[in-house]
Amino acid sequence: MIITCYENSLMSYYSLPIDECELVVVHSVPLDQEIRLNDRPLREVSPVLRSELNTSLSGRHLYNKLVYLCCRHYDLCSTTVTGIPMKEEQNASSSANYDVELLHPAAAHDDLFKSEHAEGLVIPSKEGLPIETAPLKWCTPKSSVVELHNCSSAYRICPVDVNSRPSSCLTNFLIGGRAVMLEQPRKSGTKVISHMLAAHGGEIFLHSIPSSRSILEDPPSISEGCGGRVTDYRITAFGEFMKENRLAPSTSGLLKKLEGKPSYTK
Repeated sequence: MIITCYENSLMSYYSLPIDECELVVVHSVPLDQEIRLNDRPLREVSPVLRSELNTSLSGRHLYNKLVYLCCRHYDLCSTTVTGIPMKEEQNASSSANYDVELLHPAAAHDDLFKSEHAEGLVIPSKEGLPIETAPLKWCTPKSSVVELHNCSSAYRICPVDVNSRPSSCLTNFLIGGRAVMLEQPRKSGTKVISHMLAAHGGEIFLHSIPSSRSILEDPPSISEGCGGRVTDYRITAFGEFMKENRLAPSTSGLLKKLEGKPSYTK
């Protein structure tokens, strides 16, 4: 049917042709029944149509399957904010630490996994999803813009469990105008702030903070080595080397001028 609609759209002036279509079929059965179908990987049906079959039990299993498919299709990944202090609902005088798992574009972790502290950072999802998550520790919230760090990118986030009390408290806290720094878990050494949670225009964003040299700083001088020491880069010798090995489009006059000269040999 999809292929027929595609062919009809090519012949119709008023229809928008389909350039590419990915059909994902999810077969779900009740918990007390056996799944009789097997998953089928993505395959090409026609130049414009690809399809796949996924099977799952109903309830929580179906929810996990849909989240996994969304993460794969839209290139999403997970971050778990750990150690969020919240007051107990029954006893307002005491507080406990909670974790909230967030979904966002995978590009937010690009700088994180490039750093030297990325080893052992990924753990299984705490919400039971069939994906992995990167735990980042809650740091002291900031209310002044002057105290915030420069960031290199920002991505919208969505809590995995939108209706849970910890997710609701975190969302209301950030919407109220506060910003929270997120720290990479480390066994020793100084803490590394890699991300920041803040809201803009009623939407919450995960900001990536460069953990090494900031991209907003001026690049170092070529004559500066580690620790500020002057290093001999042989800049003059390298310039002479480039002049001796220049390549340029050949002309008839240049070819006649070079006739009879020996070719370069080592």
